[in-house]
Amino acid sequence: MTAKGEFTIKAKTMIIMMLFMGFIFAFIPLWNIGSDRQMMVSLTSSEESYSYLEKEERSLLASAAKAEMLHADESYIALDIEKDLLV
Repeated sequence: MTAKGEFTIKAKTMIIMMLFMGFIFAFIPLWNIGSDRQMMVSLTSSEESYSYLEKEERSLLASAAKAEMLHADESYIALDIEKDLLV
């Protein structure tokens, strides 16, 4: 401070730098918390999507197996009818 009670340029610069550093040190942990939360939400969404796709795959495989069984039954019935006609 000068004799008049005013701050010098050096003191003003130091105060501004200290405030700036304080904001930076407060902001970094908040940034990390936000990034972690965003990653957790993304991971949860991916897991739900993966689970849904697994369920859909099982459903499609079951439908395909059922259709294959129906086709096999129809083929067997057709062969059985042909055998009856030949006898």
